[in-house]
Amino acid sequence: MVLSLLMLKTILHYTLKAWQTSGVDNPDAEQNNLLSHYASIISENAMTFKDISYYMVADAYFSKKVIVDTVLEAKLHFISRLRDDSVLIYKYYGEPTGKRGRPRKVDGTDLTQEGMQIVRYYRSRFQIEFLYRDAKQHTGLNDCQARSKKNLIFTLTLHLLRLV
Repeated sequence: MVLSLLMLKTILHYTLKAWQTSGVDNPDAEQNNLLSHYASIISENAMTFKDISYYMVADAYFSKKVIVDTVLEAKLHFISRLRDDSVLIYKYYGEPTGKRGRPRKVDGTDLTQEGMQIVRYYRSRFQIEFLYRDAKQHTGLNDCQARSKKNLIFTLTLHLLRLV
């Protein structure tokens, strides 16, 4: 898990902190435990997050109750794409897009925020994906041979900071 700061006006991206995810043998059985682990990271670092921004933008994987509840308890707002397995109370009556499947839905917990601003914040998340791609291609992130948790966190942080 990586905490990153993205300046929306300049589209500059900064890595602030990285956490190593523990290995999981059975992802389906351990998913709730892994999400609980991420929720505990959010709780432990809530004050740091508030110093930076009141909005957290995350991938659809994190759009689960345990994460959203933790973010709201920390008095932050959460923006993410809804998961494919999400259950909506209201049926979508919008115009069809002409593409296969249902339209992607982006949602946020700040009810005063305009829809286009939510979409703009969510789209900014892709800068983080570019950061990972660049770290793999240009800094040798894939070539790391560290095995201890401490060394893995150090290496990940170092590789991501080299791109600044």
